[in-house]
Amino acid sequence: MGLTATNLNEMSRLGRRAEELGIAAGLVPCPYYFPNSFPMVLEFFRALDRSMNLKFVLYDNPLFTKTWLRVEELLTLLDNCKHLHAVKMTDHDLDKITALRRSRDVTVFSGDDVVAFRSLLLGADGSMIIAPSVFPTAFQSVVRTIREGDSRTALRLFSDQILPFIRLFGIGDEISTTKALFKHLGIFRSDEVRPPLLPSTPERVKEVLLAYEVCQTASGVRQAV
Repeated sequence: MGLTATNLNEMSRLGRRAEELGIAAGLVPCPYYFPNSFPMVLEFFRALDRSMNLKFVLYDNPLFTKTWLRVEELLTLLDNCKHLHAVKMTDHDLDKITALRRSRDVTVFSGDDVVAFRSLLLGADGSMIIAPSVFPTAFQSVVRTIREGDSRTALRLFSDQILPFIRLFGIGDEISTTKALFKHLGIFRSDEVRPPLLPSTPERVKEVLLAYEVCQTASGVRQAV
């Protein structure tokens, strides 16, 4: 469950309710809007950690939060928050993945489709991105093949069955294009988005469908072989 707000009390209330409902964890970025210093960030996460028993994943997303966290700062947060056991890494400073895995027993998720494959090669445990929800079987095959030590075959699978979609579904309008695709596939009943997001144009939907069909064709050919 996403816990994203500037109101700590509201986040705590939602986190406790999520815990009651049996939700596994909350996804928590640094508070946006504020010009955060690290002491501010640390106190924010410590206060949230004290206020609920829900496990949470730190969403390291500097592009949108405008807060850049260094590896040593991430490690400090992990050491100070008993319910924090995982990091979603959207920052393209991928050296963080290696440093986190080397320094702590922490789960690391890739947070950006564009660098997903490199993140997996560096030891990311999995991904919180869009591509796996569109191609779950293919993405699982990539992860499994990397873990078996065959990065060459994994790259070929990723390049054939997933990458064409990543090239065309974003960047910037990933939400609207993915919702349009899921409506086309009958997964969603509507492709409606809320302002300020804008719906995909028919031309954009055609591009995304083309990429989806290319990936599906590659998957079908490989399965036939």
